[in-house]
Amino acid sequence: MSNWFADLVISGLNPALGWLAEKAFHTPLPTEGVKGLHAGILTTSNTLFVLLVVAGGLVVMGYRTFQDRYSVAEVLPRIVFAFIASNASLWVSTEIVRLSNGVAAAIGADGINAREAAVNFRDRLDVLLAEAMVFTIVLLVVAVVLLVVWMATEAVRICTVIVLVVAAPVLLALHALPQTNRIGELWWKLMAGLCAVPIAQSLVFIAMMRLSSKGR
Repeated sequence: MSNWFADLVISGLNPALGWLAEKAFHTPLPTEGVKGLHAGILTTSNTLFVLLVVAGGLVVMGYRTFQDRYSVAEVLPRIVFAFIASNASLWVSTEIVRLSNGVAAAIGADGINAREAAVNFRDRLDVLLAEAMVFTIVLLVVAVVLLVVWMATEAVRICTVIVLVVAAPVLLALHALPQTNRIGELWWKLMAGLCAVPIAQSLVFIAMMRLSSKGR
């Protein structure tokens, strides 16, 4: 039974640690496929932007009649910002991802490299698995499960980032109207939050590795 658990741990641990060494604390930059989808959405967004301008004109025309909050001085800057943000959304998204990766890499450079930590962790597990202690192996199985959950969570995060990048032209165009502005604001919050995750992970990882090294 111990040997079966050991084989299970080894078969699950190798790809998990390989992912940790290569992909952890990182958000991929937009690929050519993502850029192509973004370009198609941008074309549609610029077409729909005409409707937003018309709607903005109606809001301004209603000033002092059916609404008293939004004059031309408040709506026009929104429309200009929305148009610029929508058309520059790919560049903005790329720079946010680059900033996130750069900060996470800088934190990692000040601590322990993920690749080195994965290799060291794997070497230590070889020693533990050689002893074939059932309790130890069960704990390692739990560690494998947690790594798989982490990988699945990262996959969802990266897919969400891709969706936000592709949909950015339409979502940022909604800054044009006061009534839809919050949807545009939500894009910034989601993008910043998702790209902050690798930075937080890197900080936690470095703290844990330093505590582990002090405890030896």
